[in-house]
Amino acid sequence: MHECLNGDGSPDLASAKRVRAQARQIYCYAHATCLGWFDGIGFAGNTLDWLLAKARITGSAPGFAHLLKPDGSITAMPASTLYQVVAAAVEADAVLIEQAAAV
Repeated sequence: MHECLNGDGSPDLASAKRVRAQARQIYCYAHATCLGWFDGIGFAGNTLDWLLAKARITGSAPGFAHLLKPDGSITAMPASTLYQVVAAAVEADAVLIEQAAAV
């Protein structure tokens, strides 16, 4: 998934990725699959796997990063507990994807 586009409509591959935006996009693809609009479960699942591998923070203060560099490395840590809510949403996305795959 791309964070923004260049003036000509091509993806801006140099832009950072906001973790909240990525989680929302995963949810939209998974939910659209549950509604039967199209089969986006593979795309949502692959993107969720990527997000969990790149943005998840483990240790004494688990959660998710705020921003990722284009290569997927963390560029900004969470500034507030809002990102702990994002962590819960991403985990819920995983459950939704599993349910859609079972249909």
